[in-house]
Amino acid sequence: MKAYINGKHGGKTGQPLYSLLEISAASELPIYNGEKDADVIFNWGGAFNKTSRAKTVLNERPLFGKLAQARAMLNAGIATPRAWGSLREVNKFPVLQKLNDSHGGKGIKMIRSKPARIVQKGDIWFQGYIEKKAEFRVYFFNGNATIVSEKLVKDTSKVIWNIVNCTGWQRRKDLETNKDLVNLVVEAAKAVRLDWGAADVMQDKKGKFWICEVNSRPSCWNRERPKLKMEKDKDGVYRLVGHKREDLTLSARMWGNQMKKFLRHANEGERPTSSQTAPKSQRTRVSTVPKAVTKPKPKKKVSDVTLLKRLTERVRKKRGR
Repeated sequence: MKAYINGKHGGKTGQPLYSLLEISAASELPIYNGEKDADVIFNWGGAFNKTSRAKTVLNERPLFGKLAQARAMLNAGIATPRAWGSLREVNKFPVLQKLNDSHGGKGIKMIRSKPARIVQKGDIWFQGYIEKKAEFRVYFFNGNATIVSEKLVKDTSKVIWNIVNCTGWQRRKDLETNKDLVNLVVEAAKAVRLDWGAADVMQDKKGKFWICEVNSRPSCWNRERPKLKMEKDKDGVYRLVGHKREDLTLSARMWGNQMKKFLRHANEGERPTSSQTAPKSQRTRVSTVPKAVTKPKPKKKVSDVTLLKRLTERVRKKRGR
């Protein structure tokens, strides 16, 4: 079975982004480049190369755009702040102004009241403000939450907890089995049509969890990008040079483990299934095996004489009452 990772390339060299290299090293899978023999494709975000030839594609048709994602989650009844596409539509302040396509919390600013003169420029949207006491990143893969990390910030009194105010992330294993948090993230992933990615989740002062946004292409490192050397082998897999697998970031190793598990089930004869295409009853599992159909035991044939005796007995009982 041929499996590949597919994702964004960038920079002057047009090389895959660093996180994509890490995922390749962790999963030992090559980066897709339009090969015709693809059986399974793991899209990191949107498809950098078209994957129509693949039999199974994870993240095949994700919903892009932060505003579109927010509206989809609101329509699905998921706990996420209200969203508006225009400042004129906003009827409750304060709100956060955000870029529709951004990363690292760039371009966020608070608007405390409606200005007398509204001039809206650029691809922006507005999200209702919720005062939070904590923020988490929850990674998920094919219907299951995998890792929960809490954002560590310099100053919790600040409104915006973006990359400038972030000092790192700390894993919270105690929350990885929290049903409220896990179910919220799994349902949000379904609403935005993502098989794997990471959700940014806020916790308000009362302890309630809220989806801030869902990332289709989350970075693998915490705050600073690791400086690991990797080289591509003849099969297109990026291999670590002078480093061990343990040197890769936790999330990259997790992605690698999940992909290997997914493919192992497929190689054992189970049908590889995307969480976005499987029936609801099957979406919390990587794949399913049809249950054996058992035929009901045939009923014993009763003779006419026996039936007549039973009927006569019933009549006698009624008469004897």
